[in-house]
Amino acid sequence: AGGITQVRECVGLFLRLAKSTGVPIILVGHVTKSGDVAGPRTVEHMVDCVLYLEGGSLVGTGRGSGGGVSSLRIIRAAKNRFGSSEEVGVYEMEGRRGGRLVPVSDPSSFFLSTRLDDADSEGCAISVVLEGIRSMTVEVQALVAWSAGSGAYGGRRIVDGISASRLLLILAVLQKRYGISFFKRDVYVNVVGGMNLGKGSKGGGGSDLAVAVAVVSSLTGIPIRSDTAFVGECGLLGELRPVHSLEKRIGEARRMGFSRIV
Repeated sequence: AGGITQVRECVGLFLRLAKSTGVPIILVGHVTKSGDVAGPRTVEHMVDCVLYLEGGSLVGTGRGSGGGVSSLRIIRAAKNRFGSSEEVGVYEMEGRRGGRLVPVSDPSSFFLSTRLDDADSEGCAISVVLEGIRSMTVEVQALVAWSAGSGAYGGRRIVDGISASRLLLILAVLQKRYGISFFKRDVYVNVVGGMNLGKGSKGGGGSDLAVAVAVVSSLTGIPIRSDTAFVGECGLLGELRPVHSLEKRIGEARRMGFSRIV
């Protein structure tokens, strides 16, 4: 609480204290519903580094999401005067160690740790996303079932880990361009492990193809090959658009043992 002048003076006091003593000072604040730091922008301009700690109940906070709780925590740098703001730290909250954050050195293996590598499964597709400058593989699961609604009720759209609006866009493209209808069907999409593709992955656009393949696979009952990873953004005309850092994503998929990348 307080006006801009009060906030500026308080932050300035902490800055002078940090520079005179050489002791780093961490200011903890809240974020708004839009994901910005609450309060005057003056704070962000005065400090040297702005970090966002994401995870837990924030996973899947989009409209219509499942809102599950995850042990995954991700630290992103929105501002960093001492280094790159593209770095992303991935941590796991382990209760058996007193609730400490344990670094995840290999996020791809962490997200695919519960996956059956040699089993072709329907509604399960692997995507390679880019968080900052770090590429990692994630598992996208989809379930399409008949809706219990009646009349003109078109079915529910429940997401956890991707943007609800992104799923609606993909379903609209599949229906308009390819004649695949999801009317009177409930569609559930989940990103395993607690990763939220709507944050640093440019709204999850690079995982569009994996989401589309997963929902169509669940609808038709056709299994997806376990040795295949999917990378691509869906355009409104039904085309696949390229994503940035494609070579880095392909290299990560090959490192994880995928022989086919679409």
